[in-house]
Amino acid sequence: MLIGEASALSIADGIRHYDGEMGFFADWLLGDDPEGVKSGLRESYRRLLDLDFDNVLFAHGDPIVGGGREALREFATG
Repeated sequence: MLIGEASALSIADGIRHYDGEMGFFADWLLGDDPEGVKSGLRESYRRLLDLDFDNVLFAHGDPIVGGGREALREFATG
């Protein structure tokens, strides 16, 4: 969800962000095809990079305040 007034993108349960590192949850939490889920999520995040945001909010973990779009780009393309 894009929160325009806050220049923020809110991400639900797809990825987490703790101690400065973004990552997926454990494979056993991602269903029968964890690699397929990860691939699909990365593709979805790449499409979100067209939106205008600078901050990223996570359901699990610390927000990224400033530079969030670039951090998500690195994760989604890396």
